[in-house]
Amino acid sequence: MPGNHHVECNAIKKLMEEKGPELLVAVSPEYFGNAELRKMFLIIRKFYVDNGTFMGWDVLRSAIADKCTSADKAKFILSLLAQIQERDIEGLTSELLLNDLRNYHKFRLVLTKTEQLIEAVESKDIDNTLGRLKELHDSVFVNAEYRLEEADMAASAGKTVKFDFRTTGVKPIDMRGGLIRGGLTIIAAPAKMGKSTLAGMFGVHHYLHEVGSVAYFSYEMGMSEVRARILSNFADVDLGAIMSDTLSPLEALKLRTYEAIFYCGEGEGKAVIRFCKEHQGLPKELFFEKLFQTFPQRQNKFYIFDERLDWDDLFIKMNLLATTKGVTTFIVDYPFLVPRGRADAQLASWEYNLLQSKNLKTFSHKYGANVITPAQLDQGKKGDDPRLRFVSNAINDCDLALFLTESEEDKTLGTVTVTFKAIRNFLTIKGAPSFPEPFKLIKELNKSRFVYQEF
Repeated sequence: MPGNHHVECNAIKKLMEEKGPELLVAVSPEYFGNAELRKMFLIIRKFYVDNGTFMGWDVLRSAIADKCTSADKAKFILSLLAQIQERDIEGLTSELLLNDLRNYHKFRLVLTKTEQLIEAVESKDIDNTLGRLKELHDSVFVNAEYRLEEADMAASAGKTVKFDFRTTGVKPIDMRGGLIRGGLTIIAAPAKMGKSTLAGMFGVHHYLHEVGSVAYFSYEMGMSEVRARILSNFADVDLGAIMSDTLSPLEALKLRTYEAIFYCGEGEGKAVIRFCKEHQGLPKELFFEKLFQTFPQRQNKFYIFDERLDWDDLFIKMNLLATTKGVTTFIVDYPFLVPRGRADAQLASWEYNLLQSKNLKTFSHKYGANVITPAQLDQGKKGDDPRLRFVSNAINDCDLALFLTESEEDKTLGTVTVTFKAIRNFLTIKGAPSFPEPFKLIKELNKSRFVYQEF
């Protein structure tokens, strides 16, 4: 793509040569970062609005000379106009020109908004930071479907706001689904808060949109429950109805359709939907046998392991999966990573658990893998709260740590905490897809506050 100045010069030449009102309407003054070229465009547009025809080069030169306040200024701009008139734009279509103009406009917006955001973060001004995040989001989101429907985030700082992990309003976070490649994410919260669900959402996002397979380790849940949880979020179907096999015929068809799309890929979505409608009466085994004869399965896989492994065996298995199966995302859904020989996971100390997170960190960078570890928070004793030690150290050991709690009385951790370090990391990531539409927000997060806090 040519440079910004050249693109804007090409736009003036194209408008003067093509004399097309469609292009004139499609081009916005905001597309011109150069003030002199923007003024040229406004002169061309005003002449057309006033007269219904396009001006010629001589008329444009005369109009520019009339508006210049000094001879030196007129000489400079008329020299620029002469260079524009001599430009060779053969083969430049309106579509290509508009694409370049819009891309540079978006780049300038993001650069400006990012600089303002960094200034707000460095000043540790939470209200201003949230406001700048909202501005950055609104400046780069094209599809209104993904816009935040909440009031200005700056006005909502510290108050209850809807927090949807697929559309946080922070596009780099949305684009990555919450993970940095080669990073360790720890999700910590009290029991029954949706840690496993959120971890599963991360894993499915990477399975669907990243190159590489996913491995999900859990000993509290069997394969059928893990599968049900994943499909419940992917298809937006009630988990209880899946587990109790009480789905209505319509819900059963929806679940089977989304499961088929899950295996075959979203690119086959429309064809898979037709296939599911045509073969909905087949028994499950026969249905999927026929499905895989008709559609190829996606190359990357989603492996589920419901066995209980101690750290040594788990680490060996993760190494094998990384080297032989191309697994790039690991979900270790154990309440604690327990030492060999420990029968009761609750006996594992916070110091040992932290040691294993460091090992996971080393592993994740060695293989360029994401490791997600939903960790159960111990309630601890007042005055010696193990959460504080764990949180403080975990922030230094991983790229992003989300700590989810429900109680408004819990002032120690807040409800959702993302470090400033994580914001900076996310702002360096480009080009990844948005979070997939079929996911819904888990209920616990709807009750949460969105808080930035630096440890």
